[in-house]
Amino acid sequence: MKYLVTRDRILICTIKIFADYDQETGALREEDLTDQDRVRMVIFMDGEIIDFRTGDVLSHIYEEDGFVTGEIYANTMYVDELFSADKVLTDGEFLYAQELYQFYLIRKKLIEEDKLRLFRQQRLY
Repeated sequence: MKYLVTRDRILICTIKIFADYDQETGALREEDLTDQDRVRMVIFMDGEIIDFRTGDVLSHIYEEDGFVTGEIYANTMYVDELFSADKVLTDGEFLYAQELYQFYLIRKKLIEEDKLRLFRQQRLY
């Protein structure tokens, strides 16, 4: 059996979710997340980071120089840091990653064909 997702494409990441933006100070307020919610297993394929739990594509927040890039939306998961999952990855998680990636490809095709529409998020910044 040929696997589309190789083990090196499965990573662990920490995320941030922003709840508010203070226009006077220019500060984004992060939501308080438990360690279980903040640390996630993801698939890095096709330049996208796909969350194991939700199947959603996570957004990038930082450029290489550390500045916030682009627009920031409320209740959107942003990648903070990425780590190798090689030593903690189980065979079950590896097989699940194959199914999840297939689901991602189907969902992506439906979005491109305008058969599936995503809800717009509230822009904070």
